[in-house]
Amino acid sequence: RRAIRPGEAIGVERPRAWSPSDPALYSATITLYADGVVSEVHELQVGFRTVRAAGTMIELNGKPIFLRGILDWGHEPKHIAPAPTPAEVEARFRGLRERGFNLVCLCMGYAPPWFYEVADRTGMLLWQQHPVWQSAMGEEHRAEYQRHYAQFLRRDARHPSVVLVSATCEHPCFDD
Repeated sequence: RRAIRPGEAIGVERPRAWSPSDPALYSATITLYADGVVSEVHELQVGFRTVRAAGTMIELNGKPIFLRGILDWGHEPKHIAPAPTPAEVEARFRGLRERGFNLVCLCMGYAPPWFYEVADRTGMLLWQQHPVWQSAMGEEHRAEYQRHYAQFLRRDARHPSVVLVSATCEHPCFDD
């Protein structure tokens, strides 16, 4: 534990790469101070991995990976709103793995925060499709979308399980 100054980088010596077969996670505690007094404390789990498009293949940590995914619309018959418990998500992932799947596509919505945390911990890959479908995307909205997508991508990048991101789904005007 040590204080980090604004803009200073933190390193982990020889970190294990996060992967579905070895979902190596590291703990980080972030303490924010205001006028010398603790203002907020955040406990995070982080993982290190690389994802890269290589022609028609996707590489995870420099090795090709074959994605076998299932679409998740967030429909939860047991819940009024899509809020499965962490235990339900873990059981769902276990069942999907038994059926040969290694990826869940979160289509047009955001799962509860623990959904992503369970995926990180269990090695389930995620494809996040952001819920921007048939929205007005004219030039007058560009700055707002850029601001939102910066926030979306910052949130996604925090989870090693998120290996694919779609800015929208089936939108005729999406250009960058």
